[in-house]
Amino acid sequence: MSDIILTNHTCSSMTVISNLFLDTYLPKASGDAVKVYLLLLRYAGAGQSITISILANRLNTKESTIRSALSYWEKMGLLHITMDQQQQILSMQLLPVPQTSLLDEKEIKGEVPLDSLEKQPPLCRPIAEVIQSSSQTMNATKDSSSCLPTLPEKTSITPFELSKHPNSKFIEQILFVTERYFGKHLTQTDINTIFYIYDSLQFSDELLEYLIEYCTSIDKKSLRYAEKVAIGWYESGIKTVEQAKNSTKHYSKTYNSIMKAFGVAGRNLGSAELNYIDTWINTYHFPLSIILEACDRTIKTIYQPSFGYANKILKDWFESGAKTMEEITKLDTAHKATKKSPVIQKSTKAVATNNKFHNFEQRTYDYQALEQRFINKANGIATDQKEGGQ
Repeated sequence: MSDIILTNHTCSSMTVISNLFLDTYLPKASGDAVKVYLLLLRYAGAGQSITISILANRLNTKESTIRSALSYWEKMGLLHITMDQQQQILSMQLLPVPQTSLLDEKEIKGEVPLDSLEKQPPLCRPIAEVIQSSSQTMNATKDSSSCLPTLPEKTSITPFELSKHPNSKFIEQILFVTERYFGKHLTQTDINTIFYIYDSLQFSDELLEYLIEYCTSIDKKSLRYAEKVAIGWYESGIKTVEQAKNSTKHYSKTYNSIMKAFGVAGRNLGSAELNYIDTWINTYHFPLSIILEACDRTIKTIYQPSFGYANKILKDWFESGAKTMEEITKLDTAHKATKKSPVIQKSTKAVATNNKFHNFEQRTYDYQALEQRFINKANGIATDQKEGGQ
């Protein structure tokens, strides 16, 4: 079984446990579930990769127990799990403990009104928030015409607040439709994501419906992925279904071109393959021509399609800062020059010295003198024979 990528939204220098978790989630969870959650925090903080079997061995329990615990925390909205088409876990992400969970209980019990409570700041800022803040700071120094729109802050919404929303009927409808399309029960985190797209990013009813349909059509049934696409549309100024369709056509053309370059036909791309393409387009920002060049080199090198091998090529180019064919050609030239550099060879004499069959002083001969001695000796023998005969 391959290693599972595990990421965390908390500080990595120590294992931090939220007070909200201790107050709200700990009393309700089973002992096995709590141990799995704490072990996930530990591994994520250390930046280590894990597998289901590693967790099972560490806790001296069955793998089925580990999977049940992971499923439980996903339902609680504290863990996001990404799976491939074979339902194998690709990655897991520990999510911040929702600030509203404990507050909702207090409001239900009548202990304190929800509006009178102040949310406590998290102990550590999420990585995405730090990156976003840094990006916004850099953008502030640039010309305003070239800056991307600032993303609205993501907030949580309670069932009570949702029921009081002016468009609560549509939101409830889209939640139901999403569950049907994605084939799973939505967690509180999923609901918050849909509300964020609808209310904060200000997607229209039609655009939000198309977003869910689009994610389903490419077999990316994840609200995390839907949010990523929605943010891309928001930053690109896409506000209508027609604009969104034009954008997805571009991506579809890219996918089809890559499949054709690799000779992939008669099937859809898998989740891992789609993730590679998303990285090439959205993270590396490579144009289609550069991606196809990497695919072509993959086929010529290993004689078979491999998204992983192509990703290694593109990652090397990205880390080297090469964005055009001219820059890639320069890298190729520099690589060839490095391979042609002279290699110092050991001398034959040094090698012979280290050979045990040559660890003695070798003799030298005067072959001309030896030849003369043999001639003289041969002449002497002939003279003796002649005199004896007489």
